[in-house]
Amino acid sequence: MTGLLALELRIQWRQRVPLAILGLAAAWSGVLILLPAPVARVATPYLLFVEVMTVGTLFAGALTIADRATGAATALDVSPARPGERITARLAPLAVLTTIGAVPVLIAGRRTLAALPAVALAALLLLALAAGIAARRDEFVGFMVALSGPMALLFAAPLAVSIGLLSGPVWYAIPT
Repeated sequence: MTGLLALELRIQWRQRVPLAILGLAAAWSGVLILLPAPVARVATPYLLFVEVMTVGTLFAGALTIADRATGAATALDVSPARPGERITARLAPLAVLTTIGAVPVLIAGRRTLAALPAVALAALLLLALAAGIAARRDEFVGFMVALSGPMALLFAAPLAVSIGLLSGPVWYAIPT
């Protein structure tokens, strides 16, 4: 597992994934700093959700499809690494980076860091969904088309609750 995680970290660093995630966090933080405090506080959860969604859909999917296109997935299929270990090695660094990237966004949005566990759980959910869908696709466009349905289902209830269309505690049981 250690070797697999080290390999994944090298791949993600070579692809500049950490720089992109932290750059995205810096961009959202810059937007929030420019907003008045009350507006920034309201906008912060939405920007965090978009940030987590972007990382989950684009990076996890793109890395998975790149593995299949380059033959890395086939090489790993014959390695002693089990599928669960490979998925853990792929998703763990992305989830950690996403959670770290949420810190400056929360600070710039004048929010407490109490939301970090929710960011980490949402990141894991979306990363796993994206990796699972990407594993069954041969190209990135097909992946993005296939991902739209499950993402719409996951985002519909939270957005409806946030704008007041749905009320009550039952809607908070939805994972996102």
